[in-house]
Amino acid sequence: MYEAMVRLARDILAQPDWRKGAAMAVARIGMNLGVDCCSLYAFDHTTDSFRLIAHEGPFSDQINQLSLPENTGLVGFIAQRAEPLNLLDATSHPAFTKNSIIAESEFNVFLGVPMVHNRKCVGVLTVRRDSQKFTDDEEGFLTSLATALASTIAHAIEFGEIVATPNYHRHRVQKKFRAIPSSPGSRIGTGFVLYDDLMLDDVPERETEEPEAEFQRFLVALKAVRDHNEKISQSFDELDPMHQEIFNAYLHILDDETMVEEVKSEIFEQEQWAPGAVKRVFARHIVTLEEIENFYLAERGDMLRDIADQLLEKLQNIQSRDRNNPPANAILIAEYVTATMIAEVVPDNIIGIVSKTGSANSHTAILARALGIPAVMGAMDLPLFEAEEAPIALDGSSGEIYINPTATTLDQYKVRIQESASFDRELEALRELPAETIDGHRVQIQVNIGMLEEIQQALDNGAEGVGLFRTEVPFASKKHFPTEAQQLEIYRQHMLAFEPTPVTMRILDIGGDKELPYFPIREENPYLGWRGIRVTLDHPDIFLVQVRAMLKASDDLQSELRILLPMISNLEEVCFAKNLVDQAFEEIKDEGFTVQHPKIGAMIEVPALVFQIRSIAEQVDFLAVGSNDLTQYLLAVSRNNARVVDLYHEFHPSVLIALYSIVRDAHRADTTVSICGEMAGTMEGAALLLGMGFDSLSMNATHIPRVKWLIRNLSYESCQQLLADVLAMDDATEIVDFVRRHLQHAGVGKVLASM
Repeated sequence: MYEAMVRLARDILAQPDWRKGAAMAVARIGMNLGVDCCSLYAFDHTTDSFRLIAHEGPFSDQINQLSLPENTGLVGFIAQRAEPLNLLDATSHPAFTKNSIIAESEFNVFLGVPMVHNRKCVGVLTVRRDSQKFTDDEEGFLTSLATALASTIAHAIEFGEIVATPNYHRHRVQKKFRAIPSSPGSRIGTGFVLYDDLMLDDVPERETEEPEAEFQRFLVALKAVRDHNEKISQSFDELDPMHQEIFNAYLHILDDETMVEEVKSEIFEQEQWAPGAVKRVFARHIVTLEEIENFYLAERGDMLRDIADQLLEKLQNIQSRDRNNPPANAILIAEYVTATMIAEVVPDNIIGIVSKTGSANSHTAILARALGIPAVMGAMDLPLFEAEEAPIALDGSSGEIYINPTATTLDQYKVRIQESASFDRELEALRELPAETIDGHRVQIQVNIGMLEEIQQALDNGAEGVGLFRTEVPFASKKHFPTEAQQLEIYRQHMLAFEPTPVTMRILDIGGDKELPYFPIREENPYLGWRGIRVTLDHPDIFLVQVRAMLKASDDLQSELRILLPMISNLEEVCFAKNLVDQAFEEIKDEGFTVQHPKIGAMIEVPALVFQIRSIAEQVDFLAVGSNDLTQYLLAVSRNNARVVDLYHEFHPSVLIALYSIVRDAHRADTTVSICGEMAGTMEGAALLLGMGFDSLSMNATHIPRVKWLIRNLSYESCQQLLADVLAMDDATEIVDFVRRHLQHAGVGKVLASM
């Protein structure tokens, strides 16, 4: 049985067509377990029910008629509990109902298992027979196969292929989804979905209201593919006629008027968009050819698939003009929204971002915050096909997403947006004022920055210097390592812009999830590998060129240059790096530049350093906590892994205890300490970090006005008491809720509502 399960699981995963995979599963499960019925149900978002999509046994001709309401019957019971159900007599179970054809059969010995994907039940797999209860081995067999099938079914649901209502898209209803709050703000817009690498098996079916435009897109793509294949054919004209026919066969298919008419019919009569029409037509012919046991025809099927993929690629390229120019008020949505996607589209048209994967501290989320675009990450349950061109209400502060919001929901969001805009006008008056509590405690508010485009926003929002300049950002924009002169130009612009306030430049921090296209680092476990200071100390040439450029950028300026060393693990790294800085400083002085020796700081990201703060403090001028990576390493959770992102929580009690310990030990060593992770830009985080005694909070420019307002409306004493209460708590969610209630009680709740 084990070998049969392994083979079936492998075959299911290798099957590109989910329908074939489901049919194969129920047929072979029935054969291996010797059952009378095997049924596979999948969740249908359009009707909130479980539809029977594959069945082996009696009543197969009525498969399309069977649909079970979400919480009804044994199937609903299994889905709700997400647990297997093994019964000798199905009719005796309290959840049993007689509202389905199969339920009324004589096969009462029942075994059902849930298909769970990303903590959500996407389907149920059941088997039945007339005698002998299912064994533990049989239950394990079915559970393993359900697990293998879950991702396939989830993918089909995702792309709208399990839909019972033909005109669903024309009769949309409000649906609410929850994701990870990642960049604050509320927006109302239109879903703009980007599908990457769209191939035949992944194409979603979507209705179009402009069939003529879709058909013209298809004809343009068809001509482009034909021209491309004709050039290929001509380039091999030296081949003999028999082999030349291989290439000519492609042209014959592309010239087939019947194929064109079938695609046209799908577009005009079935109202399919061009990629969906190509998928339907070619899939039909491919299936027919694959079912015929003839080698030549099987090869022909592969040829059809190749042509279909070429057509889809061209259709994407044609659509890319629209991809780069989304409609006004677009909510950008994708499986994984990348920084490149954001850069490719017209930024003025993008008012919100929804990524199905990623976390609040992914670099995409950080970029969204820097640009002031509300965003959510990890929206795993949101079906892309439902969001396409649909009205969307997005709250980047709470993580709420509404598809097809009702008038009531829209009114609520309009009020939020108006209140936020009103508060923004109030915050403009704080630009030149210090971040000082009502009882006189002063803290510096600085900016995390990486691009020249962010400078003006930082200055307009009242940044008191640069707490973190991510130098890897300009490195990543080049096609090679930037020269000393190129780096000097970038660093000088930042130094001049923030004169005379301090500017903290971090030494190149690559590795982990940060790559340079011209210097790839491939490791099995990159987060625990060659990254940060480990790379640049192994390449002192890179380190020295960068420090020389930083020093020259500070020539004859009042601004204090502060050099930050990332990913420090031990004292030896600090000493080696300091020697290199001293070497570069002496070289620059000898060259006639008027520079002061830079302040050297260590970044506290590796948990080992939490217990060596005093030793490290003796070697450096300041400390800076990178709370993003420190949290990641303390909790052993990648902040970019959607499977575990719920475990990444910067308000985890252990993280807060570690941060407080760092501040106490740094101050005992008479060393200033700042924090430059994303936590500093949250209202809850700012209040707690203030209570801990951090000397400086560094954040994205968009957060500066609200954090400054918060600090100016709180007392330092109340924040210290808040921290004392929180450090006695054991749960991150409880801590956040408690801090929010405290801020509401302190009369600063509107800063939470405006986020």
